[in-house]
Amino acid sequence: MKAYTDITVLLDRSGSMQSIKEAMEAAFNTFLTEHKAVPTTRITLIQFDDVDPQEIVYQGVPVSYAEKLVIRPRGNTPLLDAFCEAIDKTGSRLANIPESDRPDQVLFVVITDGQENASKKFQRYDVRNRVTNQKNSYKWQFVYLGANHDAIKEAQSFGIAKDWALNYTASAAGTSGMAQSLASNTVAYANQSNRGADAVAFSNEQRKQAEDK
Repeated sequence: MKAYTDITVLLDRSGSMQSIKEAMEAAFNTFLTEHKAVPTTRITLIQFDDVDPQEIVYQGVPVSYAEKLVIRPRGNTPLLDAFCEAIDKTGSRLANIPESDRPDQVLFVVITDGQENASKKFQRYDVRNRVTNQKNSYKWQFVYLGANHDAIKEAQSFGIAKDWALNYTASAAGTSGMAQSLASNTVAYANQSNRGADAVAFSNEQRKQAEDK
């Protein structure tokens, strides 16, 4: 294995994202800008809706090559289908990398502005089983960011620790606060200056910032 971080971001692009389209684009671009301080990081962006639950924008590219986000909101939120398929695709991609070149840290980030409402293939337990297996067998870390629902409860139903989940308000200020917290914590993780069970744990101050209306 090599000392670098592989990040997959699964991003909701359903129709309800229209209200924070510009804020989310700016937020994600802030996230990319901050991560360019760790050029060894590789990143994958997958957008999802019920028209296409797996739109791969780019996959496993050096973060310095990642393009700015453009969202075209549409459709509903097949979160369970998108989550399971993205985990499977990420696992297959990493398995095809020679072991000596695989990342020593894998981070999987979910960003959504609403709950599941359109999945057809998978159930909640399918997500939980995958999350648990990847955490226990391969030491993946999962982060869940959600608006307009109880993101903490939702994350826990998927097997993601509550400290690694964050509620954000679907507003310009809340989305910006979410992005700043996500960038700060995950850059430290990618720098390998903050590892272990609390590596990306969000502080109370960060939670207040993300819930700012």
